[in-house]
Amino acid sequence: MKDQSTANNVMLDEVWALLKAPGGVGAIENMARRFRKRKAGLWMATQEVREFLDSGDTKKILSIVGNTFLMDQRPTEASLLQNLYSLPAGTENVLTHLGTGRGLMVLPDKILRVSVSVPKEWHSY
Repeated sequence: MKDQSTANNVMLDEVWALLKAPGGVGAIENMARRFRKRKAGLWMATQEVREFLDSGDTKKILSIVGNTFLMDQRPTEASLLQNLYSLPAGTENVLTHLGTGRGLMVLPDKILRVSVSVPKEWHSY
């Protein structure tokens, strides 16, 4: 980075497709390890949580991640996430009823409920 005072963010959407690509797991793991040291954030979005749990290599990526933002989940994925992150009893039910604009931020030492207010003029998107 030329400007060390600037934070950068890289967003990987549909990360499940990247995990299946040749070299994808290694590239994502490398980003997860190195970005914190370079004042950068790595955001990974997927609706296929199971893809992270299929192998030790993909589980390793989750073990590196510091914070996780969980949004509304299907019951099966909610159960997997509750077990994966050792979330308190009842969290599975919360994850299946969050609704649009709401989520849980799982930090190393706590869980925060998050709500995002979307301006009315954005509702057309």
